[in-house]
Amino acid sequence: MFRGFGKTLLGLTKLEELDLSSNLMGALLNKSMETLTSLHTLNLDHNRLSQLNKETFHGLVSLRTLILSNNPLVSLDQDLFLPLTNIENIYLHNVNIQTIPSGLVTHLTALRNLDLSNNSLSTLSDDSFDGTSLDDLDLSSNQLTSVPTAAMKRCNKQPTQLSLAHNQISSLSNSDIKDFTIETLDLSHNQISQIPRDFFQNVKITNIYLNGNPINMIEDNTFDGLKLSSLDLSNTRLVSLSSSTETWLKNTSAKVNLNNTSWQCDCDTLWLAELLTTHTNIVSPTCGVKYSGQLLSTATNQIRTDCITTTTQSTTTISHCPANCTQCDPGGTAVCSTMCVSKANLPKDITTYIQTGSGTCNGVGKSWILRTENFINYTKLETISLTNSNVANFHPRDHPFEHLGNILKSLSLAHNRILTYGRNLENLTKLEELDLSYNNISGMLNNSLSNLRLLKTLIFEQNQIKHLYNETFTGLDSLQTLVLSHNPLESIDKVTFKLLTNVETIKLQDVQMNDIDPNWFAQHKTLRNIDLSHNFLKSIDERSFLMTFLEDLDLSYNNLTSVPTAAIKRCTKQPTRLSLAHNQIPNISNADIVDFTVETLDLSDNQINQIPKDLFQNVPIESINLSGNSIDKIEDGTFDGLQLLNLDLSNTRLESLPRSTEKSLANTSTKINLNNTSWQCDCDTLWLAELLTNHSNIVSPTCGANTKYSGLLLSTAASQLKNDCNRSKSCTQLKE
Repeated sequence: MFRGFGKTLLGLTKLEELDLSSNLMGALLNKSMETLTSLHTLNLDHNRLSQLNKETFHGLVSLRTLILSNNPLVSLDQDLFLPLTNIENIYLHNVNIQTIPSGLVTHLTALRNLDLSNNSLSTLSDDSFDGTSLDDLDLSSNQLTSVPTAAMKRCNKQPTQLSLAHNQISSLSNSDIKDFTIETLDLSHNQISQIPRDFFQNVKITNIYLNGNPINMIEDNTFDGLKLSSLDLSNTRLVSLSSSTETWLKNTSAKVNLNNTSWQCDCDTLWLAELLTTHTNIVSPTCGVKYSGQLLSTATNQIRTDCITTTTQSTTTISHCPANCTQCDPGGTAVCSTMCVSKANLPKDITTYIQTGSGTCNGVGKSWILRTENFINYTKLETISLTNSNVANFHPRDHPFEHLGNILKSLSLAHNRILTYGRNLENLTKLEELDLSYNNISGMLNNSLSNLRLLKTLIFEQNQIKHLYNETFTGLDSLQTLVLSHNPLESIDKVTFKLLTNVETIKLQDVQMNDIDPNWFAQHKTLRNIDLSHNFLKSIDERSFLMTFLEDLDLSYNNLTSVPTAAIKRCTKQPTRLSLAHNQIPNISNADIVDFTVETLDLSDNQINQIPKDLFQNVPIESINLSGNSIDKIEDGTFDGLQLLNLDLSNTRLESLPRSTEKSLANTSTKINLNNTSWQCDCDTLWLAELLTNHSNIVSPTCGANTKYSGLLLSTAASQLKNDCNRSKSCTQLKE
């Protein structure tokens, strides 16, 4: 463990590689390496360097690769790299920088790869990369809120690969990227919820990664003209694609990843299911509630069978408008879709009517208005679904389902163009499910649903609702599930949710919330699940969940900087599952969680870089997820007495574990995930390699690129590593 080397290296004039990583060096003397004119690679990773200047690297005229990652640099001198006239690779991963000095790399004409990931950059000046010809620019895991378009356009040659993953970018436009000559753009794991319809127009980029964003909808014609080689939309909130994308998907050779786990698998998506069976370039999503757990491609035959148009005494399903529904209403407001109801010659005693797809009139899809006459002949309907049927609105003087007031139990008008529902639904006294999601509803009248006293599920997701008043939900005594996610809420009255005396689940995901009024949820005895993810919460008032009995509390994707310990401790029953993933929590202590009775705590993808030695002591939590944090070290004794069922340390910066943890790991039954890809695989970690071969509860890491066993699991490399270490007298690090 070196603390410094003074000028002891000056005589090594033929030295080409120098590795001083993982030491305790706090400073470097100026010109301490000036005679190392043949040096190609200098590795100073994982030290304690805080200040460097242009004299630090004086004389290193042949240097090609400089690794400064994982040092607590206070700032960077703008002339720091001035002597490095032939530098090709600079790694500044996790060095605490908040800005890039003007001119830092602009003179480095040979620079090809620049890693600035895992820092605190919030903006980039337009001249940050002037004159550079980069191949790879990594800006991931920072705090950028927009694409640095101007900075990219001023490069001499734009990067071949640009990573903006794990930032705080919330919106995109075509102008952000249309002038990019970048081949691969990684925008994964940001806060992007919408893709503009023209986003891909005239874009020259070859590969775009948008996975891990809260994207919930792809508009019609978004993919028209798209010429990508690969597009990743996995792990978003997409549950379907518009059928307007079918032509592009059929004709493209691009690899499209749709691997999402809550896909809407029904007649609306049958076209995609069938397309997936013949297009291996598209990665299938997984079905949500219906056909749960099956790939959409695998469920194709079953969905097709279920969606065949049937006319029986009990159920009628219309996947598309029948052939006889072609006549337009002279007034132009009601078209084929309306006629489907009145002209399909359906039995009058059907109990279920399902229509999916908008239908066309002379080949052109049009919207229509709901009127009483549409369903007046059907007096026994218990279920009506008009999902994605181009419904424009309710007729202002009509109650289209009034004659079904004592019969209708389920009504879905999702994915339409409804602006308001007024009091058109007030007579549906037997209704149990109402879905008005994915419309354009901007307001909810007080008491407009007050007669729906049997309603159990109410979904207003993805509308334009801005205000919830004190009597918005008056009368909904039986309501159990309320979904208000993806609305631009500006205000919620303090008693809005108090009236829902039996509600169990409230979803307020992505509603632009900045804080929680303690009156909303406190002392709500039936409430079990609250989703407040993807908002702008910075702190949680300790009274927010006072005397609640929660099972699932989702606070992920916010701006929290600490664990809301006080708020959780004041629950009568603490949540079974608490998610704080994707926040900005920089540290955690035993005191934060020692009194938790939470079963599962998710702290993944925060900014935690250290685990205190006593973190897990006397902690009753069963599962803790710390994956995706910048943890680079585990102290001696950290795992002593570990009683967790699951501990996830995957995708961190860990490269090794201290030998002192061997006994604890050998004796624990905790499932520990160490799936990291840059593991130090050498004689120092042989003990862990051998332990992994007979402890299936520990997920093996992967050997790093700088080791002889690159790409191999440490457990797989155990035998070879043991042989190599036995032959080595010094057991020094084995490198190619």
